Amino acid sequence: MTSSTDTDQANVLAAILSRNAKTEYLKLYNLDGATNRETFKSKNPMVTYKDLQPHIQRVVNGDRSPIYIKTLVPGLIDFPCDDA
Repeated sequence: MTSSTDTDQANVLAAILSRNAKTEYLKLYNLDGATNRETFKSKNPMVTYKDLQPHIQRVVNGDRSPIYIKTLVPGLIDFPCDDA
């Protein structure tokens, strides 16, 4: 448990954005390397599953290109990932 959840969430988002800035999805929204919550929220629209479904289907079909994620944030997700 943490007493600084807001700061912790901001730090996790910054880590995700900095490690995955070159993914197809994040490139769509021209974050220009920004890792702060305010910029992310202002440039990244709310989406539905239907919006993401074509990209998800590419992953399901075996596409290994960095669509949504290039590098996992250690400790955030517990499954093996290819960093290539």
